[in-house]
Amino acid sequence: MFTNRWARFEGVDPVIIQNQMAPEDPKTHTQLNEIVKGAGFEQPASLSSKLTAVVLNTSTVKGTQVHYLWLLEKHEEGTFSQKTHKLQKGHVFEGTFHQHLNGTWRCSRYDNPITPSIVSGGLDVKDRVWFKVLARDFKPKSFNSKFATVQAEYFGTILDTHAKLSADCEGKEITIQRRRGAEDIEYFWAVIDKV
Repeated sequence: MFTNRWARFEGVDPVIIQNQMAPEDPKTHTQLNEIVKGAGFEQPASLSSKLTAVVLNTSTVKGTQVHYLWLLEKHEEGTFSQKTHKLQKGHVFEGTFHQHLNGTWRCSRYDNPITPSIVSGGLDVKDRVWFKVLARDFKPKSFNSKFATVQAEYFGTILDTHAKLSADCEGKEITIQRRRGAEDIEYFWAVIDKV
């Protein structure tokens, strides 16, 4: 026989679960099955934010234009899928974004373009987007870090995968580009060159 036990779930009040012998049905002299109902985990509300994004790449899926974005304030990736918008690589805009439970960001509404653009860059000969940024907070490679890193406004941490930078790069312009990691599952910002 079980005694009273407390079950605690994040986001809900504790619930007492009583596991005692079920009462007997007087007509059939059999035990009645109790149904225990209780609250579980609460689903968090979808986080919604007005953010600025730049288009890194596009593709068409079943007639819908899918835009792969970089969220400038969050330093994270996002997407915008729409049949009525065909934005070019490098286009900067403000929109309403929602963060899903798995952590991904999706634009639910295109609000307005940002002109002039708050980031500078272009397309290389392979049609890939690159940006020109100011390097700050240089950290050399170390035991804990395979590559030297710098920070850049709107982009966050930039890896120096080809050892192009030194401590004197602080405050100087560099070009960066989104690159795919060795496992082809992760992307990161990489230094392409010093300006």
